[in-house]
Amino acid sequence: MRIKEGLLQSEPTNLKFQSGVGSLQNGIGNIQRSQGSLGEALDSYHAALAIRKRLVEADPSNMDWLNTLSLVHVNIGRAREAQGSLSTALENFAAALAIRTRLAKLEVNNSAWQSNLATAYQDIGRVRQALGSLSAALESFDAAVAIRESLTRLDANNGDWQRNLATAYQAVGRVRFAQGDRFGAFKEYKAALDIMERLSHTDRSNLEWQTDVALYQQDLATVLKTQGYIAQALDLFSRALAS
Repeated sequence: MRIKEGLLQSEPTNLKFQSGVGSLQNGIGNIQRSQGSLGEALDSYHAALAIRKRLVEADPSNMDWLNTLSLVHVNIGRAREAQGSLSTALENFAAALAIRTRLAKLEVNNSAWQSNLATAYQDIGRVRQALGSLSAALESFDAAVAIRESLTRLDANNGDWQRNLATAYQAVGRVRFAQGDRFGAFKEYKAALDIMERLSHTDRSNLEWQTDVALYQQDLATVLKTQGYIAQALDLFSRALAS
């Protein structure tokens, strides 16, 4: 579903209206992507992208519009990634990273934009890993970890930031494991598990946190198994099943 061009042309100078239509188009794309209609989602995202680019050209200093432009690039990247078009996904994630790097430098104390920047690095790292570029993937994931560690130091009680940091550690661990660095992988997985066990103890009703604990236990168990620590691996696998 795409918004008819006539609707946009009816208010060509009303930038607020144009922005609203862009948001609507992006939202439609999100629904289509969640339903698995990737081609239709991309049509919606590209319509939103065209609007967002026009808005940024009209007011390059509008940081909110820059931020929403980066979000559309992320959505296109994730749809392309789901299609298996990894090179195109990487191009869009790189475009989002460039925008978010600029925003993070303009407002270094804006924690939301710092977090968005970390997410951009993780998106790029994930695609680089899928393409087999492990060293480049590790570089991206390490950049994300550095940002997420800084954020958690600002607010150690922010559960979302703690969980995001655990996810970043896990990403580094998986690249280390793929590189054959079992000790490095164990270290990252253990750091992720420590965070999630601590969080899960503060809220036993949070099923996502409990699930994360089980997943990180499995990661650790896999490393231990490959190193010959069968009893310890079996214990972790058992704990993961019981979680």
